[in-house]
Amino acid sequence: MTAETRRGILLQALTTSPTPVTVGRLALLLNSSPRTVRYDLDELAEWLIPHRVKLVRRPGRGVWLEGDQETLPSLRLGAGKAAADPYLPAAQRQALATVRLLASRSGVDTAELASLLDVTRATIYRELDRIASWLRERSLSLERSRGRAWVIGAEVQLRSVLHELLREWILETDLGSVGPLGADGPGRLAPSVGVRMLRELGVSNPLKLRDAVSRAAALAAYPLTPGQAVGLLFWSAIVHARIAAGGAVELPADTVATAAQLPEYRLASELLGQLGHVPEHQEAAFMAISARDARYGPSELGNFDPGRVQNRARRLALTFARQAGSLIGVELDQDEDLIRGLMLHLEPALDRMRLGVVAPNPLLEDIKAKYGGLFAIAKQATQTLGDEYGLRYGGLADEEIGYLAVHLGAALERLTTPGDQALKAVLVCQHGVGTAQLLASLLASRLPELRVCGFASAHAVEQEASRHDADIVITTRPLAGVSLPVFLVNPIPDMIELTALRTRLYSLLRVLRRAKPGKLEALTGGASPLMLEHVLTEKTISLNAQAENWQEAIRRAGELLVQVGAVKPEYIDGMIRGVETIGPYIVVGPGIAMPHARPEDGALRVGLSCVRLTAPVTFPGKEDNPVDLVFAFAGTDNTSHLTVMGQLARVLSEPSLVERIRQARSVGDVLAVVNSVPAI
Repeated sequence: MTAETRRGILLQALTTSPTPVTVGRLALLLNSSPRTVRYDLDELAEWLIPHRVKLVRRPGRGVWLEGDQETLPSLRLGAGKAAADPYLPAAQRQALATVRLLASRSGVDTAELASLLDVTRATIYRELDRIASWLRERSLSLERSRGRAWVIGAEVQLRSVLHELLREWILETDLGSVGPLGADGPGRLAPSVGVRMLRELGVSNPLKLRDAVSRAAALAAYPLTPGQAVGLLFWSAIVHARIAAGGAVELPADTVATAAQLPEYRLASELLGQLGHVPEHQEAAFMAISARDARYGPSELGNFDPGRVQNRARRLALTFARQAGSLIGVELDQDEDLIRGLMLHLEPALDRMRLGVVAPNPLLEDIKAKYGGLFAIAKQATQTLGDEYGLRYGGLADEEIGYLAVHLGAALERLTTPGDQALKAVLVCQHGVGTAQLLASLLASRLPELRVCGFASAHAVEQEASRHDADIVITTRPLAGVSLPVFLVNPIPDMIELTALRTRLYSLLRVLRRAKPGKLEALTGGASPLMLEHVLTEKTISLNAQAENWQEAIRRAGELLVQVGAVKPEYIDGMIRGVETIGPYIVVGPGIAMPHARPEDGALRVGLSCVRLTAPVTFPGKEDNPVDLVFAFAGTDNTSHLTVMGQLARVLSEPSLVERIRQARSVGDVLAVVNSVPAI
């Protein structure tokens, strides 16, 4: 189905519907993903402007058209420039224009951009507004004056944004081009947006650049993973273009000295030489750190050797997992997949912090909306990383914490993932290891018809599919030239998308089995989740309690759980034993402890208590952090209490809310604080 056909169907649906239509329903109508629908709606909105019709979108309500009621039924696609397939969709136009701006030495004229995108100047002005907003989210600013536009910001961040664009839009077919790219002529297809991006960076033959990367690796005796080879190709194009534009990185001296000790440093120096640049320490350090960041992706996770990573990364991963586990009430430090994934993320995250770079996270808002509780838990757990490892720049940014949250989500999903599945799928996800694992776990736990048998990069789909004998490919980005059935999904799909995907998988399964299908049971949302207001009540809150030591503080909190029938008396001993066994990881923030025990130690139902001490107590190993707030909790399994703990974590991650609890004059004041946080 072409883009113009899709938009025609959308236009017909919107002109004939008497009420707003959700994006999810439109996606089902097109048998497409919500992301594709949103892109199509952007194009349709622009096409409707000269017709004096407004396309309106409101979260929670849907999409509808506003305009002349006599004109609406007669609207048909065909004459609108923005709706015709030969023109790039809005998202691709903005990406290509951004690459031109970021690769420029002195800015770009708006007429030049209009020629590049083959659109009017009026359209360019609208696109520049959208680009400016997109860049602001990445700590860059777009300046405009007298018909010119240029980007201002830190050089390292500017390069990071270029890398994000290349990863998002360049396909394997773009990297296999031989000879001049985009040589348009009679009978020639227009070059893809990925090809045009490479051309903007001065890459006329990607195969030559690939050869340069391979030669540098051979000279440095450095074994490249497939993902790193592609990543270095991107970084090579970016560095070459930015040096040509007069851009130069400025790194702290200690960062350069640290990078010079890495095996990737020689690789970077050789690669700079292959590109025709004198290997300068700052640039070589930047390239070395970038090479480490690209070393492992989802497809290489199975080959990851923890021994290659500094011990600090494993200690960080274990500390974070234990801290998050204490907040959730689940032992996470024994999940080796989680630890390996965290190591892969935390080590380059520390490098980015040394560079002062915030890694773009295009899924951040989705993560906060759909996994708000896990995000708060991840944020709270990182407090310990800052305390114990002295992380600079004010600790991890929300973008990094978002990635940690999806690692936690993947670990929790693995706890309830069923076994045997029918269809075997290879998963392509460009958003990192944690997101790929979370998506795989979500698909496996929600879709009994499916088993994710492996991960692949967009550049090696056929090879991985063949190696795993896969039936289908599931991808978060459009793919071309794949022989197997391809299903496009959002990196964090909602229930509507999962239901639509399950229907399509079931149809394919019938064909593969060549048998009469069984009954397809509808997905349900299950019972309403247990929330904080259900378990933290007047009976489980005690203000101005007294305790001589940490053991007595835990007993005061545990006794409240016993009184309401949430736990047996022996559960209290289990909480104390837990501190003696695994250490003070229950101290989760300034002056805050969250003791708990195993479900088999006497938990009867989900329970939570809050005790505010008149005088703080100290826990072993945390003498510098005296505790005056104790939240004891219990859960009967790994998942029933997660919504409660997510809400509580969101309270504890806000210093102003914690201070209100400390200053509360009554139990009612405490309840007003904790009940003000919604469940997500």
